[in-house]
Amino acid sequence: MHIGWLVSTAFLSKEIVPKIDSLYKTGTKEFLIMGHSQGGAIAYLMTSYLYNLQQLGQLPIDIKFKTYCSAAPKPGNLYYAYEYEAMTQGGWAYNVVNAADWVPEVPMSIQTLKDFNNVNPFTNAKEMIKKQKFPKNLVLKYVYNQLDKPTSKAQRNYEKYLGGVASKIIKENISGFDVPLYYSSNHYVRTGATIVLQPDDEYAAKFPEAENDLFPHHLHAQYLMLLDKLPAANQGEGIRGTIYTPSAEEIAKAEANTKPITPKRVFLHSLLGVQLPQFNALNTDLANNNFMKLGGTYFSRGGGFYTIFPAVKLASLFNYSTYSANKTEGGNANSLRGTAAGTSLGLVLLNNNKHQLIPFGGVVYSWFGVRISKNNTANQSFTNYLNNGLNQQHIGTQGFTGNFGLHYAMTPFKNRTLGRNTNIGLRAGYYIPFGKNTNWKTNNLPLSGGPKINAQGLYCNLILGIEL
Repeated sequence: MHIGWLVSTAFLSKEIVPKIDSLYKTGTKEFLIMGHSQGGAIAYLMTSYLYNLQQLGQLPIDIKFKTYCSAAPKPGNLYYAYEYEAMTQGGWAYNVVNAADWVPEVPMSIQTLKDFNNVNPFTNAKEMIKKQKFPKNLVLKYVYNQLDKPTSKAQRNYEKYLGGVASKIIKENISGFDVPLYYSSNHYVRTGATIVLQPDDEYAAKFPEAENDLFPHHLHAQYLMLLDKLPAANQGEGIRGTIYTPSAEEIAKAEANTKPITPKRVFLHSLLGVQLPQFNALNTDLANNNFMKLGGTYFSRGGGFYTIFPAVKLASLFNYSTYSANKTEGGNANSLRGTAAGTSLGLVLLNNNKHQLIPFGGVVYSWFGVRISKNNTANQSFTNYLNNGLNQQHIGTQGFTGNFGLHYAMTPFKNRTLGRNTNIGLRAGYYIPFGKNTNWKTNNLPLSGGPKINAQGLYCNLILGIEL
Protein backbone atom coordinates (compact mmCIF):
# COMPACT_ATOMS: atom_id res chain seq x y z
CA MET A 1 0.00 0.00 0.00
CA HIS A 2 0.99 3.64 -0.43
CA ILE A 3 3.40 4.83 2.30
CA GLY A 4 1.98 8.37 2.40
CA TRP A 5 -1.59 7.25 3.06
CA LEU A 6 -0.38 4.63 5.51
CA VAL A 7 1.42 7.26 7.60
CA SER A 8 -1.68 9.50 7.45
CA THR A 9 -3.79 6.59 8.71
CA ALA A 10 -1.38 6.06 11.57
CA PHE A 11 -1.62 9.71 12.63
CA LEU A 12 -5.42 9.82 12.42
CA SER A 13 -5.83 6.55 14.29
CA LYS A 14 -4.34 8.15 17.41
CA GLU A 15 -7.49 10.27 17.69
CA ILE A 16 -10.08 8.06 16.00
CA VAL A 17 -9.55 4.85 17.97
CA PRO A 18 -9.93 6.54 21.42
CA LYS A 19 -13.00 8.40 20.10
CA ILE A 20 -14.61 5.13 18.96
CA ASP A 21 -13.86 3.61 22.34
CA SER A 22 -15.47 6.50 24.25
CA LEU A 23 -18.57 6.54 22.02
CA TYR A 24 -18.94 2.77 22.38
CA LYS A 25 -19.09 3.19 26.13
CA THR A 26 -22.08 5.53 25.65
CA GLY A 27 -23.89 2.97 23.47
CA THR A 28 -22.78 3.90 19.95
CA LYS A 29 -21.98 0.78 17.96
CA GLU A 30 -22.37 1.93 14.32
CA PHE A 31 -19.86 4.18 12.60
CA LEU A 32 -19.52 5.68 9.11
CA ILE A 33 -16.05 6.04 7.62
CA MET A 34 -15.98 8.55 4.77
CA GLY A 35 -13.32 10.25 2.70
CA HIS A 36 -12.98 12.09 -0.58
CA SER A 37 -9.92 12.06 -2.86
CA GLN A 38 -6.84 11.44 -0.72
CA GLY A 39 -9.22 11.14 2.20
CA GLY A 40 -10.86 8.28 0.34
CA ALA A 41 -7.55 6.43 0.14
CA ILE A 42 -7.04 6.96 3.87
CA ALA A 43 -10.61 5.76 4.50
CA TYR A 44 -9.71 2.44 2.84
CA LEU A 45 -6.72 1.92 5.09
CA MET A 46 -8.52 3.14 8.22
CA THR A 47 -11.29 0.61 7.56
CA SER A 48 -8.74 -2.18 7.21
CA TYR A 49 -6.99 -1.06 10.39
CA LEU A 50 -10.17 -0.96 12.47
CA TYR A 51 -11.28 -4.40 11.26
CA ASN A 52 -7.87 -5.78 12.20
CA LEU A 53 -8.13 -4.24 15.67
CA GLN A 54 -11.40 -6.12 16.08
CA GLN A 55 -9.74 -9.37 15.04
CA LEU A 56 -6.97 -8.75 17.58
CA GLY A 57 -9.52 -8.11 20.32
CA GLN A 58 -8.53 -4.46 20.71
CA LEU A 59 -11.97 -3.17 19.61
CA PRO A 60 -15.33 -4.73 20.44
CA ILE A 61 -16.45 -7.24 17.83
CA ASP A 62 -20.06 -5.94 17.78
CA ILE A 63 -19.09 -2.53 16.39
CA LYS A 64 -20.28 -2.07 12.80
CA PHE A 65 -18.33 0.03 10.29
CA LYS A 66 -19.66 1.17 6.94
CA THR A 67 -17.29 2.90 4.52
CA TYR A 68 -17.85 5.31 1.64
CA CYS A 69 -14.76 6.29 -0.38
CA SER A 70 -15.34 8.86 -3.13
CA ALA A 71 -12.87 9.95 -5.80
CA ALA A 72 -10.28 7.80 -4.06
CA PRO A 73 -7.00 6.74 -5.66
CA LYS A 74 -6.08 3.07 -5.79
CA PRO A 75 -5.03 2.20 -2.21
CA GLY A 76 -2.91 -0.93 -2.66
CA ASN A 77 -2.08 -4.00 -4.68
CA LEU A 78 -4.34 -6.87 -5.70
CA TYR A 79 -3.84 -8.80 -2.47
CA TYR A 80 -4.81 -5.79 -0.37
CA ALA A 81 -7.92 -5.44 -2.54
CA TYR A 82 -8.78 -9.12 -1.98
CA GLU A 83 -8.50 -8.73 1.79
CA TYR A 84 -10.44 -5.44 1.90
CA GLU A 85 -13.24 -6.73 -0.30
CA ALA A 86 -13.52 -9.97 1.68
CA MET A 87 -13.85 -8.18 5.02
CA THR A 88 -16.36 -5.60 3.74
CA GLN A 89 -18.45 -7.70 1.35
CA GLY A 90 -22.17 -7.74 1.91
CA GLY A 91 -22.67 -4.01 1.42
CA TRP A 92 -20.38 -2.67 4.15
CA ALA A 93 -18.14 -0.59 1.89
CA TYR A 94 -18.53 1.32 -1.37
CA ASN A 95 -16.19 3.13 -3.71
CA VAL A 96 -17.85 6.00 -5.61
CA VAL A 97 -16.12 7.04 -8.86
CA ASN A 98 -16.82 9.72 -11.46
CA ALA A 99 -15.84 8.05 -14.75
CA ALA A 100 -14.39 11.35 -16.01
CA ASP A 101 -12.13 11.83 -12.95
CA TRP A 102 -8.43 10.93 -13.33
CA VAL A 103 -7.64 10.68 -9.61
CA PRO A 104 -9.11 7.16 -9.19
CA GLU A 105 -6.76 6.06 -11.98
CA VAL A 106 -3.62 6.69 -9.91
CA PRO A 107 -1.12 5.57 -8.70
CA MET A 108 0.12 4.17 -11.99
CA SER A 109 -0.02 0.41 -12.02
CA ILE A 110 2.59 -2.00 -13.35
CA GLN A 111 2.03 -5.74 -13.13
CA THR A 112 5.15 -7.89 -13.27
CA LEU A 113 5.48 -11.66 -13.36
CA LYS A 114 6.03 -11.51 -9.58
CA ASP A 115 2.57 -10.01 -8.97
CA PHE A 116 0.74 -13.34 -9.34
CA ASN A 117 -0.33 -15.99 -6.89
CA ASN A 118 2.38 -18.50 -5.99
CA VAL A 119 1.02 -21.05 -8.46
CA ASN A 120 0.80 -19.49 -11.91
CA PRO A 121 1.97 -20.20 -15.49
CA PHE A 122 5.29 -18.45 -14.79
CA THR A 123 6.13 -20.15 -11.48
CA ASN A 124 8.70 -22.57 -12.86
CA ALA A 125 9.12 -21.00 -16.28
CA LYS A 126 12.90 -20.53 -16.02
CA GLU A 127 13.51 -24.12 -14.95
CA MET A 128 11.22 -25.47 -17.66
CA ILE A 129 13.01 -23.36 -20.29
CA LYS A 130 16.40 -24.72 -19.21
CA LYS A 131 15.17 -28.27 -19.80
CA GLN A 132 14.19 -27.58 -23.42
CA LYS A 133 16.48 -28.65 -26.25
CA PHE A 134 18.66 -26.23 -28.21
CA PRO A 135 17.69 -23.94 -29.91
CA LYS A 136 14.16 -24.05 -28.48
CA ASN A 137 15.49 -23.09 -25.04
CA LEU A 138 17.15 -19.96 -26.45
CA VAL A 139 13.96 -18.85 -28.20
CA LEU A 140 11.81 -19.41 -25.11
CA LYS A 141 14.33 -17.63 -22.90
CA TYR A 142 14.31 -14.66 -25.25
CA VAL A 143 10.48 -14.52 -25.21
CA TYR A 144 10.39 -14.84 -21.41
CA ASN A 145 12.87 -11.99 -21.00
CA GLN A 146 10.91 -9.83 -23.42
CA LEU A 147 7.85 -10.31 -21.21
CA ASP A 148 9.60 -9.93 -17.86
CA LYS A 149 12.37 -7.36 -18.20
CA PRO A 150 10.43 -4.28 -19.47
CA THR A 151 7.81 -4.41 -16.70
CA SER A 152 10.41 -5.22 -14.03
CA LYS A 153 12.55 -2.28 -15.15
CA ALA A 154 9.53 0.05 -15.17
CA GLN A 155 8.59 -1.13 -11.66
CA ARG A 156 12.11 -0.43 -10.38
CA ASN A 157 12.04 3.06 -11.91
CA TYR A 158 8.71 3.91 -10.26
CA GLU A 159 10.00 2.53 -6.97
CA LYS A 160 13.17 4.60 -7.28
CA TYR A 161 11.76 7.93 -8.42
CA LEU A 162 8.33 7.89 -6.74
CA GLY A 163 8.65 5.54 -3.77
CA GLY A 164 12.13 6.68 -2.86
CA VAL A 165 11.33 10.38 -3.26
CA ALA A 166 8.09 10.08 -1.25
CA SER A 167 9.90 8.27 1.54
CA LYS A 168 12.60 10.95 1.62
CA ILE A 169 10.03 13.75 1.87
CA ILE A 170 8.23 11.99 4.71
CA LYS A 171 11.47 11.43 6.59
CA GLU A 172 12.43 15.10 6.22
CA ASN A 173 9.06 16.32 7.52
CA ILE A 174 8.28 13.80 10.27
CA SER A 175 10.69 13.73 13.14
CA GLY A 176 11.71 10.23 14.20
CA PHE A 177 10.25 8.50 11.16
CA ASP A 178 12.02 5.21 10.48
CA VAL A 179 11.90 4.12 6.84
CA PRO A 180 10.27 0.68 6.71
CA LEU A 181 11.09 -2.22 4.42
CA TYR A 182 9.20 -1.71 1.18
CA TYR A 183 7.51 -4.46 -0.80
CA SER A 184 8.76 -4.30 -4.41
CA SER A 185 5.52 -3.93 -6.32
CA ASN A 186 3.67 -1.21 -8.17
CA HIS A 187 0.57 -3.25 -8.95
CA TYR A 188 -2.07 -0.83 -7.63
CA VAL A 189 -5.68 -1.83 -8.40
CA ARG A 190 -9.16 -0.36 -7.95
CA THR A 191 -10.60 -1.68 -4.71
CA GLY A 192 -14.02 -2.34 -3.22
CA ALA A 193 -17.59 -2.49 -4.52
CA THR A 194 -17.64 0.39 -6.99
CA ILE A 195 -20.51 2.74 -7.79
CA VAL A 196 -19.76 4.35 -11.14
CA LEU A 197 -21.11 7.83 -11.84
CA GLN A 198 -21.32 8.04 -15.61
CA PRO A 199 -21.25 11.62 -17.03
CA ASP A 200 -23.86 12.61 -19.59
CA ASP A 201 -24.25 15.53 -22.00
CA GLU A 202 -25.83 17.77 -19.35
CA TYR A 203 -22.87 17.16 -17.06
CA ALA A 204 -20.36 17.83 -19.87
CA ALA A 205 -22.05 21.15 -20.63
CA LYS A 206 -21.89 22.24 -16.99
CA PHE A 207 -18.35 21.00 -16.31
CA PRO A 208 -16.36 21.37 -19.55
CA GLU A 209 -12.70 20.46 -19.59
CA ALA A 210 -10.12 23.25 -19.65
CA GLU A 211 -6.34 23.07 -20.04
CA ASN A 212 -5.69 25.23 -16.97
CA ASP A 213 -8.01 23.22 -14.68
CA LEU A 214 -6.37 20.08 -13.28
CA PHE A 215 -9.46 18.86 -11.42
CA PRO A 216 -12.49 19.56 -13.64
CA HIS A 217 -14.24 16.34 -12.56
CA HIS A 218 -12.84 15.70 -9.10
CA LEU A 219 -14.51 18.08 -6.66
CA HIS A 220 -17.69 17.67 -4.63
CA ALA A 221 -19.95 19.64 -6.98
CA GLN A 222 -19.24 17.30 -9.89
CA TYR A 223 -19.83 14.19 -7.80
CA LEU A 224 -23.02 15.57 -6.21
CA MET A 225 -24.54 16.39 -9.59
CA LEU A 226 -23.97 12.84 -10.82
CA LEU A 227 -25.18 11.37 -7.52
CA ASP A 228 -28.46 13.23 -7.99
CA LYS A 229 -28.85 11.46 -11.33
CA LEU A 230 -28.03 8.02 -9.95
CA PRO A 231 -31.51 7.04 -8.59
CA ALA A 232 -33.15 7.80 -11.96
CA ALA A 233 -30.49 5.81 -13.78
CA ASN A 234 -30.87 2.81 -11.48
CA GLN A 235 -34.68 2.78 -11.19
CA GLY A 236 -36.07 4.34 -14.33
CA GLU A 237 -34.34 4.77 -17.62
CA GLY A 238 -31.42 2.55 -16.76
CA ILE A 239 -28.24 3.03 -18.74
CA ARG A 240 -30.06 5.06 -21.38
CA GLY A 241 -30.25 7.96 -18.95
CA THR A 242 -26.48 8.08 -18.58
CA ILE A 243 -25.43 7.99 -22.22
CA TYR A 244 -22.62 10.47 -22.81
CA THR A 245 -21.57 11.93 -26.14
CA PRO A 246 -17.76 12.37 -26.18
CA SER A 247 -16.38 15.69 -27.30
CA ALA A 248 -14.38 16.16 -30.51
CA GLU A 249 -11.21 16.48 -28.40
CA GLU A 250 -11.91 13.17 -26.64
CA ILE A 251 -12.62 11.43 -29.95
CA ALA A 252 -9.38 12.80 -31.42
CA LYS A 253 -7.42 11.62 -28.38
CA ALA A 254 -8.96 8.15 -28.62
CA GLU A 255 -8.22 7.90 -32.33
CA ALA A 256 -4.62 9.01 -31.78
CA ASN A 257 -4.20 6.27 -29.20
CA THR A 258 -5.75 3.61 -31.43
CA LYS A 259 -3.50 1.76 -33.82
CA PRO A 260 -3.53 -1.68 -35.39
CA ILE A 261 -1.09 -4.28 -34.20
CA THR A 262 1.58 -4.45 -36.87
CA PRO A 263 3.92 -7.41 -36.43
CA LYS A 264 7.34 -7.45 -37.98
CA ARG A 265 7.54 -8.58 -41.60
CA VAL A 266 10.27 -10.90 -42.87
CA PHE A 267 11.17 -11.31 -46.54
CA LEU A 268 13.47 -13.91 -48.11
CA HIS A 269 14.75 -13.05 -51.58
CA SER A 270 17.26 -13.59 -54.39
CA LEU A 271 19.21 -10.83 -56.16
CA LEU A 272 19.92 -10.45 -59.87
CA GLY A 273 21.48 -7.33 -61.31
CA VAL A 274 24.48 -5.40 -62.51
CA GLN A 275 27.65 -4.35 -60.70
CA LEU A 276 29.86 -1.44 -61.72
CA PRO A 277 33.16 -1.66 -59.82
CA GLN A 278 35.72 1.09 -60.29
CA PHE A 279 39.01 -0.27 -61.72
CA ASN A 280 40.39 2.83 -63.46
CA ALA A 281 43.71 3.05 -61.57
CA LEU A 282 44.20 -0.74 -61.71
CA ASN A 283 43.56 -0.79 -65.46
CA THR A 284 46.22 1.87 -65.97
CA ASP A 285 48.82 -0.32 -64.22
CA LEU A 286 47.70 -3.42 -66.13
CA ALA A 287 47.99 -1.67 -69.48
CA ASN A 288 51.45 -0.33 -68.61
CA ASN A 289 52.57 -3.89 -67.96
CA ASN A 290 50.99 -5.34 -71.13
CA PHE A 291 48.09 -7.09 -69.33
CA MET A 292 44.53 -6.91 -70.55
CA LYS A 293 42.30 -4.37 -68.83
CA LEU A 294 39.34 -5.40 -66.67
CA GLY A 295 35.79 -4.66 -67.74
CA GLY A 296 33.52 -2.07 -66.14
CA THR A 297 30.12 -3.82 -65.96
CA TYR A 298 29.33 -7.26 -64.55
CA PHE A 299 26.32 -9.47 -63.95
CA SER A 300 25.76 -9.98 -60.20
CA ARG A 301 23.66 -12.47 -58.30
CA GLY A 302 23.02 -13.36 -54.69
CA GLY A 303 20.34 -13.39 -52.03
CA GLY A 304 19.41 -12.39 -48.53
CA PHE A 305 16.55 -11.41 -46.29
CA TYR A 306 15.23 -8.29 -44.67
CA THR A 307 13.00 -7.63 -41.68
CA ILE A 308 10.68 -4.65 -41.21
CA PHE A 309 9.87 -3.52 -37.65
CA PRO A 310 6.77 -1.30 -38.06
CA ALA A 311 6.62 -0.20 -34.42
CA VAL A 312 9.95 1.66 -34.71
CA LYS A 313 9.88 2.19 -38.50
CA LEU A 314 13.22 0.48 -38.95
CA ALA A 315 14.41 -2.44 -41.06
CA SER A 316 17.43 -4.71 -41.04
CA LEU A 317 18.70 -5.88 -44.43
CA PHE A 318 21.17 -8.73 -44.89
CA ASN A 319 22.44 -9.57 -48.35
CA TYR A 320 25.11 -11.57 -50.13
CA SER A 321 26.10 -10.80 -53.72
CA THR A 322 28.85 -11.81 -56.07
CA TYR A 323 29.99 -11.15 -59.62
CA SER A 324 32.56 -12.95 -61.75
CA ALA A 325 33.90 -12.99 -65.30
CA ASN A 326 36.43 -14.73 -67.55
CA LYS A 327 37.83 -12.96 -70.61
CA THR A 328 40.39 -13.89 -73.27
CA GLU A 329 41.82 -11.55 -75.89
CA GLY A 330 44.63 -12.85 -78.09
CA GLY A 331 47.30 -14.24 -75.80
CA ASN A 332 45.99 -12.40 -72.76
CA ALA A 333 43.34 -13.55 -70.28
CA ASN A 334 41.89 -12.61 -66.93
CA SER A 335 39.51 -14.21 -64.45
CA LEU A 336 38.00 -12.28 -61.55
CA ARG A 337 35.43 -12.49 -58.76
CA GLY A 338 34.06 -9.89 -56.35
CA THR A 339 31.86 -10.72 -53.35
CA ALA A 340 30.16 -8.71 -50.63
CA ALA A 341 28.15 -9.80 -47.56
CA GLY A 342 26.81 -7.80 -44.64
CA THR A 343 23.95 -6.08 -42.86
CA SER A 344 22.44 -2.63 -43.19
CA LEU A 345 19.94 -0.64 -41.14
CA GLY A 346 17.09 1.05 -42.96
CA LEU A 347 14.53 3.75 -42.21
CA VAL A 348 11.06 2.59 -43.26
CA LEU A 349 9.42 5.46 -45.14
CA LEU A 350 6.65 3.35 -46.64
CA ASN A 351 5.25 0.02 -45.47
CA ASN A 352 1.80 -1.16 -46.44
CA ASN A 353 0.22 -4.26 -47.94
CA LYS A 354 1.74 -3.61 -51.37
CA HIS A 355 4.73 -1.26 -51.14
CA GLN A 356 7.90 -0.67 -49.13
CA LEU A 357 10.39 2.15 -49.47
CA ILE A 358 13.53 1.96 -47.33
CA PRO A 359 16.71 4.06 -47.57
CA PHE A 360 19.50 2.20 -45.80
CA GLY A 361 23.13 2.27 -44.77
CA GLY A 362 25.47 -0.30 -43.29
CA VAL A 363 28.73 -2.18 -43.38
CA VAL A 364 29.65 -5.20 -45.51
CA TYR A 365 32.75 -7.27 -45.96
CA SER A 366 34.19 -7.23 -49.48
CA TRP A 367 36.41 -9.78 -51.21
CA PHE A 368 37.98 -9.26 -54.64
CA GLY A 369 40.48 -11.33 -56.57
CA VAL A 370 41.74 -11.40 -60.16
CA ARG A 371 44.03 -13.79 -62.04
CA ILE A 372 45.73 -12.14 -65.01
CA SER A 373 48.00 -13.68 -67.66
CA LYS A 374 49.71 -12.64 -70.88
CA ASN A 375 51.64 -14.08 -73.80
CA ASN A 376 49.71 -17.33 -73.73
CA THR A 377 50.01 -19.65 -76.74
CA ALA A 378 47.69 -22.43 -77.72
CA ASN A 379 48.62 -26.14 -77.95
CA GLN A 380 51.93 -25.88 -76.09
CA SER A 381 52.91 -28.89 -74.05
CA PHE A 382 52.23 -29.04 -70.33
CA THR A 383 55.96 -29.36 -69.55
CA ASN A 384 56.89 -26.39 -71.71
CA TYR A 385 54.22 -24.28 -70.05
CA LEU A 386 55.67 -25.05 -66.62
CA ASN A 387 59.23 -24.37 -67.79
CA ASN A 388 58.41 -20.98 -69.32
CA GLY A 389 58.90 -17.81 -67.36
CA LEU A 390 56.09 -16.64 -65.09
CA ASN A 391 53.35 -15.03 -67.17
CA GLN A 392 50.42 -15.34 -64.73
CA GLN A 393 49.72 -13.23 -61.64
CA HIS A 394 47.07 -13.36 -58.92
CA ILE A 395 46.23 -10.32 -56.84
CA GLY A 396 43.42 -9.68 -54.40
CA THR A 397 42.11 -7.41 -51.67
CA GLN A 398 39.51 -7.64 -48.93
CA GLY A 399 38.11 -5.54 -46.10
CA PHE A 400 35.11 -3.68 -44.73
CA THR A 401 33.28 -1.18 -46.86
CA GLY A 402 30.26 1.07 -46.40
CA ASN A 403 27.00 0.34 -48.19
CA PHE A 404 24.36 3.01 -48.83
CA GLY A 405 21.31 2.74 -51.03
CA LEU A 406 17.56 2.63 -51.54
CA HIS A 407 15.28 -0.38 -51.39
CA TYR A 408 11.87 -0.47 -53.05
CA ALA A 409 9.71 -3.58 -53.15
CA MET A 410 6.10 -4.52 -53.67
CA THR A 411 3.79 -7.48 -53.11
CA PRO A 412 1.61 -7.11 -56.22
CA PHE A 413 -0.59 -10.14 -55.61
CA LYS A 414 -1.39 -9.48 -51.95
CA ASN A 415 -5.13 -9.67 -52.51
CA ARG A 416 -4.97 -12.90 -54.49
CA THR A 417 -4.81 -16.46 -53.29
CA LEU A 418 -2.08 -17.49 -55.74
CA GLY A 419 1.24 -15.78 -55.22
CA ARG A 420 -0.04 -13.50 -52.45
CA ASN A 421 3.33 -13.56 -50.66
CA THR A 422 5.41 -12.86 -53.78
CA ASN A 423 7.85 -10.01 -53.27
CA ILE A 424 9.32 -8.07 -56.23
CA GLY A 425 11.48 -4.98 -56.13
CA LEU A 426 14.67 -3.06 -56.85
CA ARG A 427 17.65 -2.32 -54.66
CA ALA A 428 20.29 0.15 -55.79
CA GLY A 429 23.23 1.66 -54.00
CA TYR A 430 26.89 2.44 -53.77
CA TYR A 431 29.74 0.86 -51.81
CA ILE A 432 32.25 3.25 -50.23
CA PRO A 433 35.56 1.64 -49.23
CA PHE A 434 36.99 2.49 -45.82
CA GLY A 435 40.52 3.84 -45.83
CA LYS A 436 42.56 5.87 -48.26
CA ASN A 437 44.42 2.97 -49.85
CA THR A 438 43.72 -0.53 -51.17
CA ASN A 439 45.66 -3.26 -49.39
CA TRP A 440 46.78 -5.77 -52.02
CA LYS A 441 47.91 -9.36 -51.50
CA THR A 442 49.19 -12.17 -53.68
CA ASN A 443 48.89 -15.75 -52.45
CA ASN A 444 48.13 -14.35 -48.97
CA LEU A 445 51.36 -12.34 -48.98
CA PRO A 446 50.96 -8.55 -48.62
CA LEU A 447 52.10 -6.20 -51.38
CA SER A 448 53.23 -2.65 -50.78
CA GLY A 449 51.70 0.19 -52.72
CA GLY A 450 49.33 -0.51 -55.59
CA PRO A 451 46.38 1.33 -57.15
CA LYS A 452 43.26 2.27 -55.19
CA ILE A 453 40.07 0.60 -56.44
CA ASN A 454 36.44 0.25 -55.43
CA ALA A 455 35.87 -3.47 -55.89
CA GLN A 456 32.08 -3.20 -55.49
CA GLY A 457 31.13 0.28 -56.71
CA LEU A 458 27.63 0.95 -57.97
CA TYR A 459 24.97 -1.75 -58.11
CA CYS A 460 21.35 -2.20 -59.12
CA ASN A 461 19.57 -5.46 -58.34
CA LEU A 462 16.20 -6.99 -59.09
CA ILE A 463 14.65 -8.58 -55.99
CA LEU A 464 12.53 -11.68 -56.29
CA GLY A 465 11.33 -13.45 -53.16
CA ILE A 466 8.55 -14.19 -50.70
CA GLU A 467 7.19 -12.81 -47.46
CA LEU A 468 7.47 -15.39 -44.70
